[in-house]
Amino acid sequence: ETLEKIGAMRMDDQYFDAAVQTLNLVLDKLPDSASAWNHAGVCLKEMGKAEMAKTCFDRARDIRLWKKDKPIVRKREEYL
Repeated sequence: ETLEKIGAMRMDDQYFDAAVQTLNLVLDKLPDSASAWNHAGVCLKEMGKAEMAKTCFDRARDIRLWKKDKPIVRKREEYL
């Protein structure tokens, strides 16, 4: 998120590209992170890659909808 903001302030694709690379590492570990998909979409959009950005935004939306419908399972320890 920080690289995304620096890129927006400086209007420099180098920071957006670094942010996308970092977010790809995050998404390798956390593929269901709607926030990471959304930030990747913002960076790609700013770099002029509208189709790739749309794919990321769609994925973030789908994850949010999926998590909204998914029941929350709490660990037993949380109740003790």
